[in-house]
Amino acid sequence: MAVAPASGFALAPRIGADGLPVGEMTPAGAPDYPINPKARTRVRIAFCVSEEELQEGLTRLVSFARSCAPVTPLSKARSSK
Repeated sequence: MAVAPASGFALAPRIGADGLPVGEMTPAGAPDYPINPKARTRVRIAFCVSEEELQEGLTRLVSFARSCAPVTPLSKARSSK
């Protein structure tokens, strides 16, 4: 399992008239693209295993998450904002 900040996976570049992404150049010489703001508070998890191991791992992950904090239904979380 690998865990990484989601910001690197949420690039949202503007597309130029030539069909290529437009980004500001950084001092290192690579373009810097805008990031979807939602990605700043999320992580990306990757599992590189068989389907059976993935099912077992996700079952255990969900069980662990449920034991850590009460779950607020997404519909209630949105309506309280």
